[in-house]
Amino acid sequence: MPEGETADFDYQGYLIFNGVYKTELHQGSEYQGSIYDAESKLLDDLGRFENSQRNSDRGLEKVLLRDFFRDDDSISGELEELANSLIAVRFLYEDRIEKEAYVSDEDELQMVKIPVVNDADIYWNYPDYMYFRGAKNDVAEAIDYTSSILGADVATDGGTSAGSNPSTGFSRFSSISFHADFLLWLFQLQFNDNDPPVSAIEIDTLTDAAVTGDADVWGGNNVVGDTSELVESPPLLSAILQNKSLKMIEGGFAINENTLQSEIQINKVHVKSSVKSVKKANDTRRMALSIQFLNELVELEDYWDNLDPQDKYPSYDFFLELFDTCRDQGMTLDSISETLRREYCNKRGDPDDEWDL
Repeated sequence: MPEGETADFDYQGYLIFNGVYKTELHQGSEYQGSIYDAESKLLDDLGRFENSQRNSDRGLEKVLLRDFFRDDDSISGELEELANSLIAVRFLYEDRIEKEAYVSDEDELQMVKIPVVNDADIYWNYPDYMYFRGAKNDVAEAIDYTSSILGADVATDGGTSAGSNPSTGFSRFSSISFHADFLLWLFQLQFNDNDPPVSAIEIDTLTDAAVTGDADVWGGNNVVGDTSELVESPPLLSAILQNKSLKMIEGGFAINENTLQSEIQINKVHVKSSVKSVKKANDTRRMALSIQFLNELVELEDYWDNLDPQDKYPSYDFFLELFDTCRDQGMTLDSISETLRREYCNKRGDPDDEWDL
């Protein structure tokens, strides 16, 4: 097998994606063309880990995930078709940690620096989206390295500024954030027993959520979890009505008869292996299901982001329904936060009187 390629597909740790990025290529970019040309160019530019032409301590291994998708009998149909647009590589970098050890000509333990190789996986749904899987610090290293080599400088707001080499790089390399209002939109769909439009994703159930905001009787940050009736949970509904923002939701999301227990945070997606369709699957199928879910999720977020404000943000009637549900569950609130009413009245462009303002 050629140097710098993985022999078998597996992954260490969890299916946690700490980076989800939108990628767009410059007009005339050398990455335009076939997926095979783009893959070869990516490996050349970022360098093989063991044979980096930059003499650096970081680089890539090619992951033959396309071949595994096509050869695995448990993967067929739309899952197998993911291979047609997938470039998979593993980013590796060498770090050094201090550790006590015996060294030659010394009788006592000495502090020495031991080389350690860390990694993060990169899955490029060519040419539109790039997913980074791994620990948060390792993913941050992978993102910094990738963006710097490809001529895309990550801006402080999560976007990018143009790099110095537009013929070879990206015109856009920007973080996709699943903001509080997008999570609230998903919550509203489940509350009304609706599935997301124009998406293969169906919401089977929501089981966990976390909110953040000013301190109240429940504290500043609240977590409600492990319930099949999240949409009727008084602690969560009251937190929303007091102008706390969702920062995480978790639940069962179905795509083509496969249900994934997934946790969606603002800058992270965790696909869990606690449900049957994932728990009994091998590593290749688990990754295929995860990438399919991410593909659908980022497209859904883009759809939501371009909605008319009247459809993008909830109406006053929705918050009144949450208020009534709290009352039906035995929790009495004095009112719905005026700050919340003003915020969503302005976002929707509604008259003040529609929000009792």
